[in-house]
Amino acid sequence: MAQRLYCDGSCLGNPGGPMGIGIVVVDRRPSRLSEISESYPEGTNNLAELLALHKAAEIAPRGSEIYTDSDWARGVVTLAWKVKSHAGLVSETRRLVMEKQLVVKRVPGHSGNTFNDRADFLAREAAESQKRAA
Repeated sequence: MAQRLYCDGSCLGNPGGPMGIGIVVVDRRPSRLSEISESYPEGTNNLAELLALHKAAEIAPRGSEIYTDSDWARGVVTLAWKVKSHAGLVSETRRLVMEKQLVVKRVPGHSGNTFNDRADFLAREAAESQKRAA
């Protein structure tokens, strides 16, 4: 069954700070939600956003919609923008999006969208937990 996935990435101390990703998975029945968050030692905001989009593409069923507030991540994956770094991850994410016929849409960040705001919160919390563990 197709789903909607809202993903976000966070990096504290960009560049080189701890990163986190957050994903909110919304089944077609809005009362069914699940959440994913992961932390990573260090990177950049762009890498965190790309990791979040990649993870969402990995877990999304065929035909799902993925929402991101990152113009850059959406652009390098779906609009074939030029890639300066993380080419392997971009290529793998593009493959998943095409293979699974996923639709990647932009959602404005920090605009009151409940699911995107929650993904942002999860990403920041994951980055903070990585920072505390270091």
